[in-house]
Amino acid sequence: MTTPESPFTTGTGFTLRQLEYFVTTAEEGSVTAAAEVLYVSPTAVSLSLTQLERVLGADLLIRRRAHGAELTSLGRELLPHARAVLATASHLVDEAGLGGELRGSVAVGCFPSMGPSVLPALIHTFIADHPAVRVRFKEDHPDQLTDDVRTGRIDLFLSYDIDLGDDLEKVPFGQRRVGVLLPASHWAADPTTPVDLERLTREPYVALQSQLSTAHFAQIWQATGITPPEVRYSSENFETVRSMVGRGLGWSITMQRPRTHVTHEGLEITTRDLPEGIVDPVDVVVAWRSSASLSRPAQAFRDLVLRDGGTA
Repeated sequence: MTTPESPFTTGTGFTLRQLEYFVTTAEEGSVTAAAEVLYVSPTAVSLSLTQLERVLGADLLIRRRAHGAELTSLGRELLPHARAVLATASHLVDEAGLGGELRGSVAVGCFPSMGPSVLPALIHTFIADHPAVRVRFKEDHPDQLTDDVRTGRIDLFLSYDIDLGDDLEKVPFGQRRVGVLLPASHWAADPTTPVDLERLTREPYVALQSQLSTAHFAQIWQATGITPPEVRYSSENFETVRSMVGRGLGWSITMQRPRTHVTHEGLEITTRDLPEGIVDPVDVVVAWRSSASLSRPAQAFRDLVLRDGGTA
């Protein structure tokens, strides 16, 4: 049975709209959340899901009122295939509409500590240029973002080029120099003297806790031959790391250079570059699955990143 809400039938008894509702509900975790993303009523989403399951002859989601929606084993198996069908359909529509207004959606991932400095500016510019395109984004660690790109949950992502998979297409849009994050009153904050990294390692360290940061942390000490400092505190939140440093609870290594030099508590901090030659700069890249054909909205976002990302 074809739903009245979409003419795009697949010749198999279900519609592309039903697949879209299924994928969105699985990603958002509930019918209500999916309806908000799709700008339709929860009843419309629920009805489409029921019709899709009726055509397939099996449940794809376990829907519980006030407790969200959970994929069944079949739902988990079919989800990546549903994403692939929608991506192919979107690509066909894009190609048929060459030269016209860009429409559709793009899903973007970003390494969390990088997000505040690049995502808002990029999204603001993108939606000003392409108001008919819906932008979704998520912040996560590169291993998860890589998995999301491989399975079609996102189109592309922004990250540092550290231990990323070989099956990704990666294009640099800038570089970041490694620096040390310090309280403004710290002895190593003096701009007239080089940073003494070996002396710093005798003091407590505040670590940004992520797989990428841990891998880069290890690479730095291997490259310098210096004994790593004691990790006294750690956090997955870059702003918490900055605040801990601002309180004088330790120092940290960072590739982020926020334009503000105060923490959330209003305490002054500073970032000093390491002396030349100690650690190589790290490329910042936009990455996507090598075997994927990017939709026109995804291509447009990638092109914007390559044009403006390095200045964001």
